[in-house]
Amino acid sequence: MIGLKRGTVDVVPYAWDWVPAFQSEALLLQKTLGPTALAIEHIGSTAISGMPAKPIIDFMVAVANLSQSRQLIPLLEDVGYNYRPHDCVQDRHFFAKGKHGERTHHLSLAETDSTFWQRQVAFRDHMRTDQQAATLYAELKMELASKYSNDRNAYIDAKEPFVLGILRQLGSTNLHRDRNSLHGTSVPRAPTRTVPKVAVPSSPRLRRTSRLVGQDQVQGKTRLNDGHGLLGMRSKPV
Repeated sequence: MIGLKRGTVDVVPYAWDWVPAFQSEALLLQKTLGPTALAIEHIGSTAISGMPAKPIIDFMVAVANLSQSRQLIPLLEDVGYNYRPHDCVQDRHFFAKGKHGERTHHLSLAETDSTFWQRQVAFRDHMRTDQQAATLYAELKMELASKYSNDRNAYIDAKEPFVLGILRQLGSTNLHRDRNSLHGTSVPRAPTRTVPKVAVPSSPRLRRTSRLVGQDQVQGKTRLNDGHGLLGMRSKPV
């Protein structure tokens, strides 16, 4: 089951049906957008095997030019995506799908060299390969979800020190230039809060391997990556 009331936080145990949920929606997006969708990535915690997560499927679709991709908005609206023009992240176009007040999918259009795209992929891939970091992150998410079940802004803010620490280890730069690009969901930002310090495990820079991250399958001109296996094939645990 996917879907979550807007503004709330409910972190649930990992579910294997999140993989086919991504796959089926990715194929719909590929059919809808055609060759303008250069790649489709599954991001966020539902893309990390074993990670508890909010039951919303997060996607990124790569486009050649973000400004020109505005012409895709009507196509996405025709298949149920609601464009959110007041999103806080500067280097993407953000969409939500699902009945009003209960979203099932979040979609971002972005260029692959954007800060948003690179941070999302780097953090996701690191969580897939560093078991110690993934365990700490899962524990943190569960603790914060219990504390901030009705305040998604506070939940996101409290996770931020951990996420920043991981990205700093991976060599990300300009970490404070656009703090909103750390997060996959579109939530109006509240004033900065004082949040507890979170221990971040020390680990070497991520090296992506096909065994852990999965392979990309080229279908037409779109690369579809669920990070668990080739789309169209049964996904297996990593």
